[in-house]
Amino acid sequence: MAKKVFVSLVLILMVGRAFAQSNFTLYNLNNTPQSQYENPAFRSSARFGIAFPPFSGLSKFHILNSGFAIEDVLQTRSESDSLNLTIGNALAKMGDINYFDIDIRNEVFAFNYTGRKTSISVTANHVFNSSFAYPKALLELGYYGNGSPETIGQRQSFDQIGYNLTSYLEFGLGFNQKIGKKLVVGGRFKYLIGLANIQTEYSHFGLLTDEKTFDLTVDAEASINTSNSLAFFNSGQEFELDINELFSAFSGISNNGAAIDLGFTYDISKKIHLSGSLIDLGSIRWRNRVTNYTISPFEFEYKGIDLMQYLDDSVQVFNEIIDSLEQLSSIIETNSSYSSSLYTRFYIAGSYDVLDKLNLGVTWYNSFRTKRYRTGLNLSANLKLRHWIAATANYSFYNYGNSNLGLGLNLRLGTIQLYGMTNSFLALLKPEATRRLDFNFGMSFQIGKTPEYKKSAEDE
Repeated sequence: MAKKVFVSLVLILMVGRAFAQSNFTLYNLNNTPQSQYENPAFRSSARFGIAFPPFSGLSKFHILNSGFAIEDVLQTRSESDSLNLTIGNALAKMGDINYFDIDIRNEVFAFNYTGRKTSISVTANHVFNSSFAYPKALLELGYYGNGSPETIGQRQSFDQIGYNLTSYLEFGLGFNQKIGKKLVVGGRFKYLIGLANIQTEYSHFGLLTDEKTFDLTVDAEASINTSNSLAFFNSGQEFELDINELFSAFSGISNNGAAIDLGFTYDISKKIHLSGSLIDLGSIRWRNRVTNYTISPFEFEYKGIDLMQYLDDSVQVFNEIIDSLEQLSSIIETNSSYSSSLYTRFYIAGSYDVLDKLNLGVTWYNSFRTKRYRTGLNLSANLKLRHWIAATANYSFYNYGNSNLGLGLNLRLGTIQLYGMTNSFLALLKPEATRRLDFNFGMSFQIGKTPEYKKSAEDE
């Protein structure tokens, strides 16, 4: 029975991998106005640009399960077409702490003007980030049980298990400036309005089964902060976006924050180019409908039930156990404001023009999210055939053991600009082998050409 429940949990986690953000491809399509979200020093190819729904805007989706791929859990039997569950194989490939992330960004409004030396932009976006951290030990306990050689006699650590969710509106004012002929610097100041948040500040949970007596020792300690969480949880239990609750929370909003983006581009020579950026350095202060939950440190030892006492009064035995647990695990609720950091990331990139319309590049990516560090390396080939068409193909390597192919295309048809991209194209070809899937797409209205692109158009 325990294994059936565990397998069901694994399948639920796998289903979530069918939808999806990564930013390498957008970074490489750097004449697209929306690439300024990844580096505010990038300059658009159009003099004016505007995007607003329902006609236009950028939509970005990203889902990641760092723990395992489908093929780690389900493998085809050589003698037949049936599938074989290989949970042990998946557990062997997992890290001590694994993550299931969902990221969504929707562009509500964007305007940009690009002059001879100066570019300005005004943007508004809705951002949603969700991250569930789950330790491998939790799945090992579900699969092996607490009395197996893999688990007995050692503390099963469920430390760092937790859920983090942030939903906020972002209003940005950006600029970039040409300095001389080689350098461009850019920045964006962003005012943030927090809509909802769940923050696992810390969590420590553990289970020890004595290898001789089979006595159980449970220890726990945790702190969780929430603000307007009812907007995402129906009746406080099921995950379901409640629009009425969201607007009710927004009407009396007092969750404010700020962030900055910084970036540069520099031409070392006519063929060699450098760029870099720091994105989403900032935080939100949560004050609206705040509830803090604290589980004070406790340890509970369960030695089983005295059979004679149980036969004499079984109800009393269970009541004593429940009373002991309630006293030890009392949850303290307070209403103190708190802060949460944004999903901060930075890029360093270099490229070389092998032809007039083709360059090869390498990009190093880093991010800090819920107190964890991630990094990735991207190799790209970027093609600009005409003023109205650009494409990129790139390959990425990530520190959690996954790699993928990215493709992107930017088309400008008169005043209409269309773009679509993904950093996980291999997931479409072989979904059972991937740990992430993302796609970005959008449309905007672009008018005119900047001086540098007018010159390139005349040369074509």
